[in-house]
Amino acid sequence: MPSTGVDDNIDLMHQPAVMMIMIGVLLLCLFATVVSLRNVGLWVLRFRGVQTVGVVEAMEIVTESNGEVLRRPRIAYTTKTGSPVHSTPVIFRPRSALETGSAVRVRYAAERPERMVVTGYDVRVREVVYASAGLVAAIAVAVGYFGQL
Repeated sequence: MPSTGVDDNIDLMHQPAVMMIMIGVLLLCLFATVVSLRNVGLWVLRFRGVQTVGVVEAMEIVTESNGEVLRRPRIAYTTKTGSPVHSTPVIFRPRSALETGSAVRVRYAAERPERMVVTGYDVRVREVVYASAGLVAAIAVAVGYFGQL
């Protein structure tokens, strides 16, 4: 077959459709990272908050429109300055092993004592794992594909 003078080898990596797909994958990975880190404030509070012991006063129960039952504990604790606080975690969970009257470790914000996390209830390790995986995948796509352009 006679040559047309144009390079007959099609470079798949430099095709516009492949570039659009890779940009989409990169944005999807970054979006997954951001969504997984939506509770990053709770992680910071968990590590930097003032620690104390609280007591579960009650369980708040909410039924979603789809019928799912969600729970979160109402906790009573005393700050380092001696002020009593009654507060609830930000997040509801479908299940909770906490029972009314049980003692729990609490970390609260010194400047806003009603903002608190209950150790073992508010944050999940999988959020950090998913965020890390999304970031690693985004870096791999950026370096692997866009580093070759």
